[in-house]
Amino acid sequence: MKRAPFPEPSPFVTLPGKWRRLFAWLLLIALLPLLTACNDFDEEFSVRSAESTVTVSRDGFARVSETFLVRALVPLNYGGVYVDIPQRFQNARGSAHWRDFVFLAARREGREEHYSIENGVRGRSIYIGERHCKHCSPDLPVGMNAIGIDYRLGRLVREEAGRQILALPAYLGSIHDLRAEKRVKLTVPAGGKLVSSGSAERGYKIESGGGNEFLVSFDAGDADRVSPDIEIEYPLGTFRTAGDLDPIRWWLSDYSNAVLAALGSMIAASFIWLRLKQLKRNEASNLASIDHELLQRTSPALAAYLFRKGLADWRATGFFGSICRLAIMGEFRLSSADASGEAERRNVTDRVGGLSSPFSREAWPLSLRVARGQLTWLPLSDARLSIVEALKGGKSEYKAAALKEYTEFQTQGRSAEWVLLFTLLSICALTAYLSGLQYFMGAMLVVATIAMVYIQMARRPELAGRLATDDMGALKAAILKLIGLPAVFFLLLIYVVRHPPYPEQMSATIAIGLLVALLVIALSLPKPLTGQIRDMRDNVFLLRRYMLGEIPGPAMSVETYERYLPFAIALDAETTWTSKFDKWRSDAGITTYEPDWLIRPAVQEA
Repeated sequence: MKRAPFPEPSPFVTLPGKWRRLFAWLLLIALLPLLTACNDFDEEFSVRSAESTVTVSRDGFARVSETFLVRALVPLNYGGVYVDIPQRFQNARGSAHWRDFVFLAARREGREEHYSIENGVRGRSIYIGERHCKHCSPDLPVGMNAIGIDYRLGRLVREEAGRQILALPAYLGSIHDLRAEKRVKLTVPAGGKLVSSGSAERGYKIESGGGNEFLVSFDAGDADRVSPDIEIEYPLGTFRTAGDLDPIRWWLSDYSNAVLAALGSMIAASFIWLRLKQLKRNEASNLASIDHELLQRTSPALAAYLFRKGLADWRATGFFGSICRLAIMGEFRLSSADASGEAERRNVTDRVGGLSSPFSREAWPLSLRVARGQLTWLPLSDARLSIVEALKGGKSEYKAAALKEYTEFQTQGRSAEWVLLFTLLSICALTAYLSGLQYFMGAMLVVATIAMVYIQMARRPELAGRLATDDMGALKAAILKLIGLPAVFFLLLIYVVRHPPYPEQMSATIAIGLLVALLVIALSLPKPLTGQIRDMRDNVFLLRRYMLGEIPGPAMSVETYERYLPFAIALDAETTWTSKFDKWRSDAGITTYEPDWLIRPAVQEA
């Protein structure tokens, strides 16, 4: 079966980079009018008036029924309105308290209507209007529409100094923060005494309707959303007494965002403190002598990485040490294991290295397999392979292999980090949900993520083309990078600019930002070492001190010299280690040293 040929690359892909960027920016500029053509409530609706009826029962709860007269100005509109129901009210002393909320019903023109509930810092936002679906009209009819909502508010009574104070919210619900004329009829139990009354400064007026009724009125344009409560004093026993757990639940509801922010900050600060304490403990050595069994599981690359602070380029010394180990194991012959050295391939029947591996090739450390692969696939030049050329071509892959070996042993702290990440992100999400910031914070998160993607692509251009496996993949990647992601970025950025947090949401926004900053700090700290990787590090340090002659160790022999030579190269101690071996060889009367794995003898004396 013949395969269909790949389509020719799009002209857009073959354009020079600067022209592609210019084309993408022009396209985005053309899309901006569409992106900014969002719903404008003031041009579609007008709130004419609002009336509320509040009836307080002896249990301290209030049933609220509100009706808003909303005129739809244009035939094509959003299809509904948001009624903002406050649950956080301010008493006469300036203290803010949270009321329980129970939704009862939503109506339009006296009939039950579709609704949805969202959270906010001050309470709930109830969407009332047509359901947005494929087979229904999304628009409200032009003209007057009566929007109604019923709900219950709780925790309106507090006790102090042998009396009970009924604190009634003055304004209650509003639509889209529009300050229309409003009248609130309050019906309360008999026997109360009005403590506070309305005034021009408060933004409302109170008229007594006789007995246990009050009429609160607001003029259009008054500062109605921050009006203090109306307080009525009653004798003890008028309303139900609070239970033992009610004060705790009320306090938590009053300060939910502060409690969440403090809890998240304590968790993050505790993690940072414990991490710093663990890092301080990592400085202590746990080994007194070289552990040869542990050294057998340590590759030259891992040894160089563990000693990286003492090396100019741990990747180069680790790579040279790995090549030396492969040669001693019989994979290659070397002229020298440094940047000027060359390697020569050996036949399978000719591999008789002095330091054979107890593992199969599949069980070798990953760094050894990567190093062997770099030399195996290097182009031949007079049957010799340049070590430095192999290093240039595989330096990043070799580094990744060494880091993977490290992470296989370094497992401590992973679960703690995941728990911290999940906990703080959950607290941030819960704070955003309770504050009505879930869309804002979600948009900010996506905007920040896209920005980080482009920063990473600018720092590491090679990452940009990883998904482009063919011409079609290159086209898709170009569309994603030049059109898709920028369009999403600007769309969400416009949303963030046009829908910033309300002033009362700023505290929650700051709290979320603080938690994110603490999370970044916590995850940016160096990882504490596990017991195994710490022993490996200390073992490498002891081995280097032994090779430098600072501490005693195994007796010198040809086998000892070759066994530790790859580590000497990886730890930049080859010169001292070889000098130590030459001195031992001279004292032992050994005149020549011609290992099978060298292309020519390393030392030959008459």
